[in-house]
Amino acid sequence: MKVWLRVDDRFIHGQVLVGWVQVLGLDGIIVANKAFLFDDARRRFLRNIVPTHIFLDFVEPEKVMESLKRAEEENKSKVLVLVGDPFDALKVLEAGLKVDSVNIGGMHYQEGREKIGENVFATQKEVEYLEKISSLRVELDSRAIPLGKKTNFAPILKDYIRKKSRSASKGIWRK
Repeated sequence: MKVWLRVDDRFIHGQVLVGWVQVLGLDGIIVANKAFLFDDARRRFLRNIVPTHIFLDFVEPEKVMESLKRAEEENKSKVLVLVGDPFDALKVLEAGLKVDSVNIGGMHYQEGREKIGENVFATQKEVEYLEKISSLRVELDSRAIPLGKKTNFAPILKDYIRKKSRSASKGIWRK
């Protein structure tokens, strides 16, 4: 089974359904996010927009391996695991998911987040978690769609951290 891991705070939307599902021929999507377990309306909506032949599951990040096993039992061979932030991405990896890279596809602007790279905004805590993921020797790849230009996000992250560190040492703080 081939598995991709994508951080996208919008989870399932048109870009995922067209740009990822169709292009990669995915036959499974797992949303690894605890909040979805308590949001029946959101789950029902997503079940209605995802084609019925695609395995769709909503699980806590720590239970992603169980969900992948269910997908495999249904003969699914190409699965996208979606998480909303680096916290859940690290939980999924710590739960045993083995991937070569983590796609940082959509961490959009929200209050408290700073721009880190193209279409990537993060809080200081999210930056720390991206660093932890990178330290696992997992490539951080930033692109909106699989056919888009693949950008190694690790150097961008390191540059941001270096600049932030230099600003802090000069007494310059940004919220």
